[in-house]
Amino acid sequence: MRKVLLAVFVLIVLLAIGSVRFLSRADSRPDYVPDEATAIRIAEAVLIPLHGERQVEAQRPYTVSSPEKGYWLVSGSAPKGQFGGTFAVWIKKQSGCISNISHTK
Repeated sequence: MRKVLLAVFVLIVLLAIGSVRFLSRADSRPDYVPDEATAIRIAEAVLIPLHGERQVEAQRPYTVSSPEKGYWLVSGSAPKGQFGGTFAVWIKKQSGCISNISHTK
């Protein structure tokens, strides 16, 4: 019985150590989207096929911020003298994946 308890204890300790290593390694990976310029290029690559180059470029200058840890938010600006919505693209810093695309009204 002691050997079984010891084996279970060792197994639990090894699993705990493995999960700590896995979680710490995931947080230490470099961001694939390290800066605002890269975030803009990714946003344009996604938006141009959806809305057209002319409409996307009309919303320059873009606003880039990081309101949540781990994400870039790339937003368009309304063209001067024009009212209407602008795009917003959420990009995950660590993977470059698009989390959300929206268009305000």
